[in-house]
Amino acid sequence: ASNLIVALAGAFLAFGICKQLNIDYAERYGFLAFCLIFSIYFFQRMVDHSGFSEDERNVWGNRTWLAIGLSTVLLFLGFVVGLQMVQYSVIQITLIVVFSLICGWYVIPLFGSKLREIAGLKLVLIAATWTYTCLVFPYLNVFKEFTTDLMYFALLLIFYISAVVLPFDIRDKSIDLVQQSTVPQVIGVRVTKLIGTILLLIFSIGMYVLKIVEPTNILFASSILIQIALLNFTTEKRPFYYFLSIDFCIGLLGLSFLF
Repeated sequence: ASNLIVALAGAFLAFGICKQLNIDYAERYGFLAFCLIFSIYFFQRMVDHSGFSEDERNVWGNRTWLAIGLSTVLLFLGFVVGLQMVQYSVIQITLIVVFSLICGWYVIPLFGSKLREIAGLKLVLIAATWTYTCLVFPYLNVFKEFTTDLMYFALLLIFYISAVVLPFDIRDKSIDLVQQSTVPQVIGVRVTKLIGTILLLIFSIGMYVLKIVEPTNILFASSILIQIALLNFTTEKRPFYYFLSIDFCIGLLGLSFLF
């Protein structure tokens, strides 16, 4: 269930960003994001043998094969849709290859370890791959080159994704490998919450300054305020559905770009 919700959140985020930037076929980019996020997150958990949480067993039951089959189909569909949509350029193809390798190495251990097990890389990789999938890939498909606007927007989105990942790092602080050196493991939970709050505020102010979002956009402001609250009240013992609400707010933010 968590994979499904986070994939839907990514789909709404990509869809909303494309609509905001007047990029055609926004629904296809949203579908592509959904396929990739769901399948990659699911296969990562299967490779780790982490299986499903108790709450998720209520959704899938003993039908793990159903989730595996669905993930495989979605990964294939994402591959097909991506091939149909991509506008071939040197920079786009280079980035596709780079991020494909990153996603593969994130899931499958190469040279003895997975990328996310290397100290300090987990948060950076998640933020970068989400930003590429939801913003950079569709933008380059249309405008063909990096622009100042793209770089500012991408940097702000990296800040945002980093901030919303932090509650999950706090939750997993005791179960993540020590060598992963996640932010809460290195600087503690209290400082992590402070940094996450600052990142969300920078993201919000930056979106207003760049005039990507209007100050009157209540849905945008509400999603940020809720995420700040959820971040600051996060503990390792919060229930499964508490963290689903964080994913839900990502989708809410995506929808705010429609207004």
